[in-house]
Amino acid sequence: MWGYSSDARQLRQGAWRPRKSGSFYQCAPHHHPFHVAHDAVFAEGRGHDARSIAAVFCPLALRAMLARFSTCLIGIRYVNKPIDAGGDMVLAWCGAGGEEALRATCEGRFGVSAVPGRFAAPEYGRSFKCNNGTGAQGLRRLVRAASQGLDCMRLASRAAVAPYDRPAGRRRCERCGLAHVASWRQCRLARPRPVSLSDVGFHTQPLKAPLDQWVPVCAPRWADGQMTQKRTAKRPMPPTVARKRRFDMSLPLTPNSRPWMKHYAAGVAHDFDPPAMTLTAMISAAFETYGPQVLIEYYGTEYTFDRMKALTAQVAAALKAEGIGKGDRVALHLPNCPWHPVFFFGTIAAGAAVTHLSPLDADREIAHKMKDSGAKLLVSLTTPEFSSHFPGLIASGEVPKLILCPDPVSAKGRECPVIDGAMAAEAFLAPHHGAAFAPEAVTPDDMALLQYTGGTTGVPKAAILTHRNLTSAVQMYSESAKGEASQAPEAANLIYSPLFHIMGLTATLLKRTHEGGRLHLRLRYNPEEAVKEIEEKKIAAFAGVPTTWIGLLALPDIDSRDLSSLVYAGSGGAPLPVEVYNRVKQLTGLKIRGGWGMTETSPAGTNVPRNMPDDKLGTIGVPLPGLDMRIVDVEDASRSLAPNEIGEMAIMGPNVTAAYWNKPNETAEAFHDGWFLTGDIGYMDEDGYFFLVDRKKDMILSGGFNVYPLMIENAVHQHPDVAEVMAIGVPDEYRGESCKVFVTLRAGAKEFSLTELQDFLADKLGRHEIPRQLEFRSELPHTPVGKSDRKALKAEEAAKREALETAS
Repeated sequence: MWGYSSDARQLRQGAWRPRKSGSFYQCAPHHHPFHVAHDAVFAEGRGHDARSIAAVFCPLALRAMLARFSTCLIGIRYVNKPIDAGGDMVLAWCGAGGEEALRATCEGRFGVSAVPGRFAAPEYGRSFKCNNGTGAQGLRRLVRAASQGLDCMRLASRAAVAPYDRPAGRRRCERCGLAHVASWRQCRLARPRPVSLSDVGFHTQPLKAPLDQWVPVCAPRWADGQMTQKRTAKRPMPPTVARKRRFDMSLPLTPNSRPWMKHYAAGVAHDFDPPAMTLTAMISAAFETYGPQVLIEYYGTEYTFDRMKALTAQVAAALKAEGIGKGDRVALHLPNCPWHPVFFFGTIAAGAAVTHLSPLDADREIAHKMKDSGAKLLVSLTTPEFSSHFPGLIASGEVPKLILCPDPVSAKGRECPVIDGAMAAEAFLAPHHGAAFAPEAVTPDDMALLQYTGGTTGVPKAAILTHRNLTSAVQMYSESAKGEASQAPEAANLIYSPLFHIMGLTATLLKRTHEGGRLHLRLRYNPEEAVKEIEEKKIAAFAGVPTTWIGLLALPDIDSRDLSSLVYAGSGGAPLPVEVYNRVKQLTGLKIRGGWGMTETSPAGTNVPRNMPDDKLGTIGVPLPGLDMRIVDVEDASRSLAPNEIGEMAIMGPNVTAAYWNKPNETAEAFHDGWFLTGDIGYMDEDGYFFLVDRKKDMILSGGFNVYPLMIENAVHQHPDVAEVMAIGVPDEYRGESCKVFVTLRAGAKEFSLTELQDFLADKLGRHEIPRQLEFRSELPHTPVGKSDRKALKAEEAAKREALETAS
């Protein structure tokens, strides 16, 4: 059987080519075998007991359909031109009254353009283009529904719900910065997300209002004589279109449908719905409520909520004086020090968004993130390890304006170099001393943060996190821990987790600011110092990555130290070894509480409940209240898996990112029917506990930091003696994982040591990216098509470890 497909250019030129297909229609990438009508095409029985469906098809596809489905076609009417002249036609599958329904569709109410494959009502002033992908399955469902006598059906594909303006080239969205293709990829911040087939495609429902009162989703209003600009009756929109879905509404919100809910502590709402609010409102409320209380203590210097409010107002006023406000970005290249919350809160109060740069970033990474984000200003420290990045970046124009902040703790008495083109923070802020706290007006759906994460190729990409995303995550964490002693305002938290990381930012700084907590902020982790702080300051809550706990347990006198003040112990960022969990429990009587999250989820995801039984050791916990999770088939994300079946974890909730910055293709690939596909492989057991098995990506998780093999390979390739290199993650007792590189040498080159390689890479990679193991080989494995086969290397390394364990 022959089907037909074409790309958009061939459609416009009227050129067609047949495609042989085993099934009737073949849905090839970037092709659409036939073109269904826009969502506005409806047929009505006009008083008859009619079952009717209407669609628009291109002429050649119509001929093919006539050959197979002729028994289903009741009425046919040509539009504009006869079919042999290249015109489109409307056809309808109808029951009784089909001819009249078809006539009502064609005569004056809906127009069809003469361009093959396109449908438009002339009154719109715009045309609409349908996407591929509905193909044979859609047609079969259409015919099957008609044969079953359903009342009414409307056709829509992903493309059919968004107007297609066909401007020249791409347009940059003012709301999110994406360079949109002028098609269905609409801004996820400016309008509801693109609607998939399961949302609105092929809904069966009776008409609830006269036909002339129905309007298409996301389309401009009609302006003909029958439909006016102002309407009182609009088509009811599905929940997935009206707002971003918070739960899978096909299931009731009960512990029966979501078994994890039975593990929530008393008082935690099963149907928790975080109120939409801005970070500005959340921060302002905390300043007013907890004014004289201490928010941050930094090596003896205290910052009350009142003092932080004054500094926030000063920063906001200084940024506004520089012309920085709503729609702009400010980059923070800061470690754990008070300057971070001061400039973070100040940027938010100015209406701008923050872009986080890691202090571990090499020059090339800073340059990439500055250029990609479009940040107008960068804030860093005067200390050499920070300021040394910038002379070259300023000279090349990568950093438009640089503010350098002093930090005596970081400087350690060292002399800080003077950087030409940089401005001291004191001089930047001094003219605005005593400025009134007057936050810029923003909405919950405005961007608050560009947080960089990793792409499928290892190139960092930024997740757009809105005010709603971050405040929802904060409220989810607070709701989950309701009633715990560690949540009380007087409970002191010792913080080593980096604030430039999404976990340290949201789950620590923002959450405890919201709750009126006290943070003992420290620049860098030292196990002996941490234990002394816990003993002297009666720390109630302490959390970190697994290496934090490994270092603490390695202290020779740890058994005799007083950790009795702790009421909460947490771990995250990497899998926690069972031995570490058991040792901490023996030492403190506390179960280390962990969880799972991602940059894209702000990072709220799962959390280990306080009543977790010991037989669930190794779990990442249960979903936080206010979000939904499920396990889906890795190959078919529309299929949910049963308990204990391994698949990809998917998440939905108001905390989930709206899009990736300037990455429309990766944004589209990351979502399916409103669910964010995490790329993490795991399963849910029958009790609702989730377990992480593996990661789809080759990303290495070392000491809580993401390390990307491709970036390491690119750097190693710069060595003059290297012919080929592959990088993989291998188990590391201290870091969880570390990088091992496999190298083949150029002809005549001599082997070099691991230390020599690390020295060579010192200015090309961040410290967390430096390889910890090196192996030379005569050749490296490749796939049949010549690609690097990291999977084979990982299997070889696993076999080596297994053999060593067996021998020992």
